[in-house]
Amino acid sequence: METGADFVVEYRAMELGDGRFDADTSAGSPEPPATPTPAATPSPAPAPLPQPEYWDADNDDVELRYRTIDNVLGAASPPGLVTRQVAAELHLQIEEEPATFAEAENHQSWRRAMIEELDSIESNRTWRLVPLPPGHCPIGLKWVYKVKKNAAGEVIKHKARLVAKGYVQQSGVDFDEVFAPVARIESVRLLLALAAQEGWPVHHMDVKFAFLNGELVEEVYVRQPPGFTVVGHEDKVLRLDKALYGLRQALRAWNAKLDETLVAGNAVRSSDGDAMERLDMSR
Repeated sequence: METGADFVVEYRAMELGDGRFDADTSAGSPEPPATPTPAATPSPAPAPLPQPEYWDADNDDVELRYRTIDNVLGAASPPGLVTRQVAAELHLQIEEEPATFAEAENHQSWRRAMIEELDSIESNRTWRLVPLPPGHCPIGLKWVYKVKKNAAGEVIKHKARLVAKGYVQQSGVDFDEVFAPVARIESVRLLLALAAQEGWPVHHMDVKFAFLNGELVEEVYVRQPPGFTVVGHEDKVLRLDKALYGLRQALRAWNAKLDETLVAGNAVRSSDGDAMERLDMSR
């Protein structure tokens, strides 16, 4: 019996995709059949990039990601610095609406606007000058300034409005209800559509100082307006009989006054919505 035999182990690695095998080239191993390789088709050379006047500063072969002055203006000359006159006008545009009374009190136009606002409030009998009752805390007032302009951007009016600091009011103490119905855009479109279909005339009006006409049922006290304190009565406050802009219940008070006025003028409330009324001309 023979003591042993020599065995030759051959390892072959298979490459996926082309079916070819790499065999061990040791003695006694047959050569695998050669598979013809297709000739590679030369790809077309990429088109050269256009050579603009300027390249990116960090990458010489990348175009700019923004447009230059020549791309925007063409052959025109680039604009220069702003002139001093335009700069002065821009500065005035920023400073024309003061934020506090201290900034506006020395300007005659704003002074006249504040006096006009106070005359409208007092002629409407909005408040009364009274001592502050015990247990009450008055609400502060502030001035809000606004410039009115026409379509050309020219200033045509200086508007000053006295506003109550309603954000300090407490529910159940200074007011009870604040809800008020408003007209929806769908109701306005329906009304205009009916007017166009039936040939009705449409009249639009704007109530000046609308919120000042709402009568208050709550007991509300405010401080005297900044800069217009009554001499000799600096310790007194103003009791509001009618609403002021900024009060939490101002919209509800105005809606109640408007509803009362329309009903007194033979207006009939619509059954489809609380914010729509019609005027019965036959009554």
